Amino acid sequence: MTGWLLVSYIGLWIGYAALAVLSLVALANLGTVRRSFVALSHELKPTISNLKVGQSLPIARLQTLAGDGLSTSEFRGQSRAFAIVSPTCGPCRTYMQTLASDPGDGSSVGLSVRPVLVSLGDVDGTKVAVGEAHLPDDVIVLVDVWQDVREKWGISGTPTTVLVDEQLRLTSQSAGIGCPAEPSIPMVEPAAAASRASGLAPDPASVSRT
Repeated sequence: MTGWLLVSYIGLWIGYAALAVLSLVALANLGTVRRSFVALSHELKPTISNLKVGQSLPIARLQTLAGDGLSTSEFRGQSRAFAIVSPTCGPCRTYMQTLASDPGDGSSVGLSVRPVLVSLGDVDGTKVAVGEAHLPDDVIVLVDVWQDVREKWGISGTPTTVLVDEQLRLTSQSAGIGCPAEPSIPMVEPAAAASRASGLAPDPASVSRT
């Protein structure tokens, strides 16, 4: 009996030791799994666009709701915000409805300027969404009919807001409804009046909605 108890006692301790080793291995593996998960989550983290702060905004060809062509280069000379939306996107429609009540300075969406609306949808769908949002006529609405914004800017989701300075350099960008982060590069003093006088940037009143 004594020999059997001794063997059982030794076996018990061996079992404890094995359990401790297995626990250590499991903890080590959990650490590895966690590091792998963190690395994967960074890889899978959605990007707002292909644009980088300080980069010159790639020129995009756009179309007004009236069918006229307009290049983003025509906005050179003004600090601008481009609100990129899709007509069938729920948050985008909320964004447009918020702009409809904006006093004209972009403050309703946390911006210092009223954004130019850029639709990734078709012209007809955009007209419907704009009409349902009751956007005022002085909000510039453009349509990405040639998919330049999708492809050249690399927009991955809507709504997305992109801010540029007078030289069309990206100062900040954000996904969703709200104000982008503070600009990370110096902003040039506004020169909207001079640029309009010289024909470098369109006056909102000059862009036909219909």
